Amino acid sequence: MSSHKPVAKTDPQPTAPALPVTPSVLLKAEPQLTKEMVSASTISMGFSFSKAGICFSPLVDFPPDSDLLNRFALTPIRHTETESTISYSAEAASTVKKGYASVDIEASVKSWGITGKVSAHYDESRTQLSSSSELFITNRRVYKKVHLSLLKPTSLSLLPHLAKSLADIINNNESNLSKAQDIEAILASEGHAVIIGVDLGGCMANEVTEKRSSAKSAHELKVDAAASFSSTLTICASMDISGGLESLDEASKEAFKKAQSYLYLGGTHHLDIKGWEKSLEEEPYTWVAIGYRVRSTLDFLPADLRTKAKHILERAVLERRGEAAKVEAQPLYKMYRNDMQDHYYGLAIEQAFRVPGGGESVDEGVLCKVFVGPQVGTMPIWRAWSNEHTDNFYTLDRKELERLVREEKYIEQLLVGFAYPEAVPNETIPIYCVRRMFDGMNGKESDCLMTTNVDEYNNLKAEAGFVDYGILFHGIPNPDRF
Repeated sequence: MSSHKPVAKTDPQPTAPALPVTPSVLLKAEPQLTKEMVSASTISMGFSFSKAGICFSPLVDFPPDSDLLNRFALTPIRHTETESTISYSAEAASTVKKGYASVDIEASVKSWGITGKVSAHYDESRTQLSSSSELFITNRRVYKKVHLSLLKPTSLSLLPHLAKSLADIINNNESNLSKAQDIEAILASEGHAVIIGVDLGGCMANEVTEKRSSAKSAHELKVDAAASFSSTLTICASMDISGGLESLDEASKEAFKKAQSYLYLGGTHHLDIKGWEKSLEEEPYTWVAIGYRVRSTLDFLPADLRTKAKHILERAVLERRGEAAKVEAQPLYKMYRNDMQDHYYGLAIEQAFRVPGGGESVDEGVLCKVFVGPQVGTMPIWRAWSNEHTDNFYTLDRKELERLVREEKYIEQLLVGFAYPEAVPNETIPIYCVRRMFDGMNGKESDCLMTTNVDEYNNLKAEAGFVDYGILFHGIPNPDRF
């Protein structure tokens, strides 16, 4: 930590204006991708928040040197009602150079003047992923952005002073300009290259200062920009928080939190749409945001996406090595346990038999064919087990699976395979599903029953005790066995 103290000890501790809601660090940490997952492919993904809900549609491209030239489109996996619109997108592009692969990922969020960016770089030759994040917060009256990046890691002890002084500058508080000059001088003396840019309607004016210069200084440039309009400042400071904020020592943690308070960065989760809306209603404030650069994991890839990406990318690696043929649809076996009065399904007889409790099962043939890995337009078939209901339940709806786990005490057990949520003309058949609710040996029990026979489906859903789930997915017909 630096021993420099750019703000005099006698100065009172500045207090940031109270905001009703304040934005927080953009995205949460998730385990990082492995080298195998990024060594041969490109991932593009995105979701948008709107009144219609969240649509998360990841896409995967393969580079020109790959045998796989298909574009994989994974259809929506989440849906929720919201009252505002925010969009999020991310891209990962891998290249192979000198025998190793690298991947660059960038995500952005923009809505009502709120813009956020997350970028990451992963390299097989390195032991740790490096990533960075920038968050620009503006209100609806902001016309220009001021952006400051520190090209070398900045001591966290300096960060709150830097944040407060630059926040004063951007808000036209000229009484604190001398403090900003002191901070610029200290940063320069420590060898930092400070880049200040003013965004004037798409025209960026940059000034780089490595040491104090007689030329027009960076803070004067920012004051000029702030003279006529509200403005926004972003500070990018480098630090290692690969173990999360809690991994920092107390002094660093306190410095980071102070910088957050000065820059009005606080506790609103990035999915708190109503919080964002409420904060946007506050007209008087010009917001200032802190961006951070970290060496960390890929902190914006949801677990669902990583699971699916892993299947796709592993397949791409095998294809690239010539070790795998094109994925073929596999039989989905339909089994029945007499003792539990329960149907269950699997891609192999051995998998279908692998259910809790042992007991004898009856082979009821092949329901249809599905894919072992993701294909264009497919979604995963999730399987969950309930000891209470002695039931295996199947769904393509991740929200329904989470509801069963949360409310009905099901256990997420297995990813069965991948199937189409929508019909593919001349290729697929509908798989109908009903859920039978009945009194069994363990009390209230249920059975998830799937069929390709529309007459059987219509008869079952009309009977008492059966819940209609409609078309669960669309599978490939199996000509050999039904």
